[in-house]
Amino acid sequence: MSADIAKMYRQIWVHPDDKGLQRILWRNTTNQPITTYELNTVTYGTTSAPFLATQCLQQLIEDEADNYPEAAKLAKDGLYVDDLITGTDEVDTALAMQQDLMNMVRKGGFTLRKWSSNHTALLNHLAPEDVERNLLVNFGNESVIKALGVFWNSTTDKLIFCVPLQQDTAFTKRSVLRVIASKYDPLGL
Repeated sequence: MSADIAKMYRQIWVHPDDKGLQRILWRNTTNQPITTYELNTVTYGTTSAPFLATQCLQQLIEDEADNYPEAAKLAKDGLYVDDLITGTDEVDTALAMQQDLMNMVRKGGFTLRKWSSNHTALLNHLAPEDVERNLLVNFGNESVIKALGVFWNSTTDKLIFCVPLQQDTAFTKRSVLRVIASKYDPLGL
């Protein structure tokens, strides 16, 4: 099961004392006077945005740990910025995990979207816009989803690592370790 927190940065309000640090000067044409805007939410692309978003999520997890202990543990262990990859062997357990995760992040004003799963029961009850359709990548004859640098075929429930081979590179222990180290492996495979 995989999910993404939609529009994460735009859900996090900036303290009023700090809004001036996100001031934008704007005019549509050179003939118009300059208008000043101050952004109310964290701005994607700023240096601090990933930290602020991650810190808000961590605080939410801590605040809601008593209400959603399993979801808090899953989010703490499986969340990487705004992506969550987790799973279980039982569909009923996965449905309960999914509901608790969605309820927990909703307490912070977030929505979990871009769900993908190897079992349709986890996707059938979701709104169509909350199910991942855009990350499908053709990988040979298979359509796979890319999450955190790992390709996943949700139909066969197989993970695929793509390793580009260079024809002129000798296969040495050093070159193999360099390629392995370049792959993000959230599951420690």
